[in-house]
Amino acid sequence: VSTQSTPHIGAEVFVLATAVLWRVSRMLPVCSRSLHRMYLTALLLCQKAVAEGNTSLTAIAEAGGIGAADLVVMERRMFAVLDFDLFGGHMTKLYVDLVYSLRVHCQLQLMSHAAWIAAAWSESTKVLPMP
Repeated sequence: VSTQSTPHIGAEVFVLATAVLWRVSRMLPVCSRSLHRMYLTALLLCQKAVAEGNTSLTAIAEAGGIGAADLVVMERRMFAVLDFDLFGGHMTKLYVDLVYSLRVHCQLQLMSHAAWIAAAWSESTKVLPMP
């Protein structure tokens, strides 16, 4: 039985983790046996960067099916391979813009659905099409 809550990871973190994994794959060999662990590590690093301290390493390790101690070791090694520069210096602005764009898009989607729900609630006798 799990004692940790399932971590909430935003869409922007998955995109950033994919970009970080691409950078790492240019420096280290990635095979089918290591891909899962490397992606999970990139996900953790990006979640920490984006969520500003709202990250449970144990919950992410548990959700990924690996030990927390292993994830700590992989996190340190990957960050060292990246020369302690997660987004690659000149690429930082690109990543920040990407995260901002994804957040704005998600907020607009939520506002659209909230407006649909409010309209459906006020006119409960009428069936409205989904936006």
